[in-house]
Amino acid sequence: KGGDPALTPPPPPNYELFCAKTLENLSALATARVKIAEEGAIHIIHGLMRSASSHKNSASPEAEATMSSCAICLCNLSQLKSCRKQMVQMGVVKILTSLLKKGTNVQKYLCTLALANLTTQQDLRLLLAKDGAVRTLNSLCIAGDDKTVMQACVSLSNFVLDTRCLAVVLFEDTIDTLLKLLHLENRVTKTYALHGITNLSVEPKAAERIVQLRGPLLLCQLREHAYTFPTLSVALFNLSCYPFATAPLLERQVIETLFDMLQQRDDLATSETCLMTLLNLARVNANAREQLLDYGIIAALISVAETAFAGPYSGMCLSMSSILHYLSSDKRCGVRMLDESALPLLIQIAGVTLVDADGHDDKVQLLCAATFFNLSMYKPLTHPGFIEVLVSLSKSHDNDRVLYCSKTFYNLSGFPKGRSVLGNNRIVAPCLAAMMRSGCEDAEEIQARCAAALCNSLSIYLKKGDVMTMLNDGIVQDLIVIAVLRVNRLETKEVLARALFNLMAREDTREIQARQDFDVTFALIRLTRFSSMELSYISSRLLFNLSCEGPTYAEKLLNMDACSIIASQCTLSYSANETRALCVKALHNISEVEALRPALSRADISAALHSVLNNEDISVIEHGCALLHNVALNPDCLPALATQGVVGAFFDMYKKHPTVNTQQLGLSVLTNLSCCEQAFADLAAPEALSFVVEAIETPSLPLPSRFNGVKLLCNLICNFPKACEPMVNAGLVEAMESIQKQLQFEEEKFAVAKIICEVSVAGKHDLQLLTEGVMNVLLRLAKCEDVRIKICVSEALASLSRCRLSTDIVKEGCIEALYWLSLEDLLMHTKGVCERCAIVVRNLSTCTYTRKPTAKSDKIMTVIRKLFGVECYEVRENIAIALYNFSAFEECRRPLLRQGLVPLLMETSEVESRRLRPIASAALHQLDSAELPQIDGRMLKVLMSLLQMEGTAALDTDQPADAPTIEMVVEWELLGAVYTYECEPLSPLWGSMMANVSLDQPAAMVDASTMLGPESRKPRHRDLEEAMAKSRTYIGTYRKNRNTFEKLRPSNLVKAIPGFLPANDDGGADDHILDEIDEEDHRRTRTQSEHDAAVEGSAAGTPGMDGASFGAGGTKLPAIQPPAPSHLSVNVGGGPDSRSLESGPQGYRRQLLTGGKASVRTPKTGGSAPGTGGFSSPGGGGFLGSPGGWSGGGTPKTFGSTAQMPAVLGSNPIIDSVLNRSHTSMKDKGAAYAQRRRDIEDDYLALELSGTLGHRR
Repeated sequence: KGGDPALTPPPPPNYELFCAKTLENLSALATARVKIAEEGAIHIIHGLMRSASSHKNSASPEAEATMSSCAICLCNLSQLKSCRKQMVQMGVVKILTSLLKKGTNVQKYLCTLALANLTTQQDLRLLLAKDGAVRTLNSLCIAGDDKTVMQACVSLSNFVLDTRCLAVVLFEDTIDTLLKLLHLENRVTKTYALHGITNLSVEPKAAERIVQLRGPLLLCQLREHAYTFPTLSVALFNLSCYPFATAPLLERQVIETLFDMLQQRDDLATSETCLMTLLNLARVNANAREQLLDYGIIAALISVAETAFAGPYSGMCLSMSSILHYLSSDKRCGVRMLDESALPLLIQIAGVTLVDADGHDDKVQLLCAATFFNLSMYKPLTHPGFIEVLVSLSKSHDNDRVLYCSKTFYNLSGFPKGRSVLGNNRIVAPCLAAMMRSGCEDAEEIQARCAAALCNSLSIYLKKGDVMTMLNDGIVQDLIVIAVLRVNRLETKEVLARALFNLMAREDTREIQARQDFDVTFALIRLTRFSSMELSYISSRLLFNLSCEGPTYAEKLLNMDACSIIASQCTLSYSANETRALCVKALHNISEVEALRPALSRADISAALHSVLNNEDISVIEHGCALLHNVALNPDCLPALATQGVVGAFFDMYKKHPTVNTQQLGLSVLTNLSCCEQAFADLAAPEALSFVVEAIETPSLPLPSRFNGVKLLCNLICNFPKACEPMVNAGLVEAMESIQKQLQFEEEKFAVAKIICEVSVAGKHDLQLLTEGVMNVLLRLAKCEDVRIKICVSEALASLSRCRLSTDIVKEGCIEALYWLSLEDLLMHTKGVCERCAIVVRNLSTCTYTRKPTAKSDKIMTVIRKLFGVECYEVRENIAIALYNFSAFEECRRPLLRQGLVPLLMETSEVESRRLRPIASAALHQLDSAELPQIDGRMLKVLMSLLQMEGTAALDTDQPADAPTIEMVVEWELLGAVYTYECEPLSPLWGSMMANVSLDQPAAMVDASTMLGPESRKPRHRDLEEAMAKSRTYIGTYRKNRNTFEKLRPSNLVKAIPGFLPANDDGGADDHILDEIDEEDHRRTRTQSEHDAAVEGSAAGTPGMDGASFGAGGTKLPAIQPPAPSHLSVNVGGGPDSRSLESGPQGYRRQLLTGGKASVRTPKTGGSAPGTGGFSSPGGGGFLGSPGGWSGGGTPKTFGSTAQMPAVLGSNPIIDSVLNRSHTSMKDKGAAYAQRRRDIEDDYLALELSGTLGHRR
């Protein structure tokens, strides 16, 4: 610079190649690599490559060699982050891209390695992509050799992970390229292509392109390669996250591939990813779920269940339960699940997670509970162990889980088999009670579902042992407390009331329960405080059932005041007709127990009876009447009944149901009530009397019942005179006439006579009585021999005869009645009866309408004579007046004269009485002279006695007689009814009460994404070491070599796939050998300073570039010498006979490890020069292009000389150490020892070539 160009010496020949070689060698040293990078090696390389790629130099061998060395140097320097950006900024990428297009295969491979290193730096990828690197790599993947394609595929994987490069990747059709690479045989290429597709599938646009290219089916062709399963599962999962990929993923081939990957028992992560994919497909719709069932997803899940349950990885259980949950959301799918034995699988999943629950397991249990609920809507779940698992699931504080368990119990109770399973399992009732006590957010709904399940489970025929267990364990008391106090919702209380009712259904445990202080009966009665029609019905039904066994539970019913409670239920506005009917029937049953009747009288029976008037069940009316009948049989109850107004209640019922039974029962009730003065007013009502009279007149009624009506009337008329008028108006005469004909006993007839007597004595209805034919009754009664009857008849006739109106009293047999009354001697009652008969005769004689008929009667004179014969002044006086009245009228005298009127008058005048003779004299004076017989002194004396008669005596002869002077009282004792009501005993209604269960419910849909986390539906980046990428760790980030003098080879740049070990030609290394080699490799790793000290030479003071130096004593310091890549072939110097390292793999590999020799032809002499081309020498140093080693202690040869060089030192320290440690016991190092060493050498070489050594950790 600045000098005379003429004085500047010309550059030596091939100086560019020399510079390239120098930089290549320097880049192989760790100490020099950083230094030359800092001092501008990139600029020099850039210039060399531009010069070598110029048009005039590009075809020369030196230019090709220069480009190769530069490429190797760039590969080494690209390991440094500081160099990468500089390389990109200086445009080296374009040159590399040009080489990739035009260079040799080796150059293309080296350039691909350099690009791979550059792509590891995130901030350079976009620049590289803009410079056309993606397009070039795509072309290499299609047209390159295997090694280049493999490394290009790695580089593309790095571009794929960068979202900034996504547009370029999609534009350059990288997806097409990667899909094509899947079919190559190279395992590494296939793996990285699959990783690229997997990472591209994270982006929606790329995923859509993958689907368009039938990517799912192409991916499924990898199912034969098990090593691709971890990545393949992630790729399919990513695609399943998009709706547009659903249809392709539901192809049978794809699903079967997922099923195959599920069977990987040694890779739970892959199985879990496949399950997540199936879960995404199951989420889509019902058609997708049906397709999965068609492909046999249940069988696949069952087969993988053992793996999931055996290991600690509970994520599989979570995914499996999620899939089953989504499948169960449709009825058709749910039914198919049950048919395909999905229930045992679900029970197994839930059972496993219940053993040791953690956070994951809680989610599984929630999904299991929701799935159980869905399945329980389709069929009864009666598989063994199901109830136990469901009970265990319910023991939680999680609201949703407890809710789904309660719904499952609820649905199960809707099937007959389900009810049987629940009812016969003793753990169900305590479980349901515990859930109802839980304080969950949806406590009310949980309580409602559990109550229904409990009610239906108790509706079956319970075993005695089960009921006794519930009693002894306090479960019944617990349920009572829950129903009364814990539950707030009225509907739930109603269902629990049904459940408690069912507990009482068993006969042999009912009495035991009834003996408790606070039992089911008290609980149901207490529940009636709530205004509920259902609660009222249930409690009434229970009390009715207990009343059917009245004698057994009489004391309990009495203690709880059941009568008042039952009666009050009838009057509630919300009580249904059915409830009221049960209450009346229950009261009827209670009334059959004599000891309970007083309690009934204190209840409001009248209101209860009024409440059933509109009941459709007509029979309840009869039960109401029977109730009144029974209570009225107790005299002590009558005042209370009368006060309640039961008379009106009865007539209201009778109008609704006027049957013979109700009529007879009514007569009995009213008759008994007629013995109570508090009921007189009600009984005297026209309605009541009309009913009684009508009943008496009804011939179809039994005579005892009709006579009960007679007794009622008699009781009433004798004690309540106000009843006279309504009684007559009701048709009393006709009724008495009707029943009189049927009565046979005079004791019974006496009641009729007493009634007529009392009515007649009232004196206000004579005309009506006579008009209605009362004489017919009296005439028949007069013929009776009973003195009381005769007295009553005579009294009645005496009263009736006062009537001054026109009647047929005589025609209807009044005289004949008098005849019968006077016919017999009545002993002490004769005078009284005869006095009344005489009054009748007198009264008849005073009435214009009855005088003549009486006189014309054939038996009148017989009666008169009979009466006159009684030694009683009152009788004779009335007869004398009657004769006087008859004699005053000619039409009356004539018939009487023929019957001996005059002699009778004469006889009357002779009676020792001052008042009778004048009356007789007056009567004789009224006769005509012709009518008188011969007048003699005796008659004359009588006639003359008229002059001596007092004036007042003759003034009242034309008036009816006064009341009888002889008082006769015929007492009437109040008589009750005589009637026995017979009916069939009422049967208790112990039939089970069930809660309505609606199985038409929306299926439970638990969002599995909330269970599985946000990643459950988010596509994943596929990292080589992790199943799910947590951050964007790029594929193709290559480990820096730990050894300073280790060559950078293509295999070293590839990060090992977890679990992936490329097989060598001998079938691969044994695991224990690989572990030993790996361990020895790490043990021999040194720091930079230690390594520098180890490689210093002591003889000539010159460092050995082959990684070894020789001191003065000729001792060689060993250094680690990894072999060169087995497929690296470089032409140095442009000679046509360049040595290729791709000789036979097995033989040449052996040569590398045992110290074989190789030669390189140089352009000057064509000989072999040791150490002139590290990249082509199998004995080169750590980095590509490091100088070869020397043989012995000689000095290094100059560039271009020809010499033989050792390829590799005679022994490998790592192999020796491993062999010695592994075979210390082998004393005889013969053929077996040699064979063992060869095996270890092969394995070591395989590890080095694949880049696995040092990465297996």
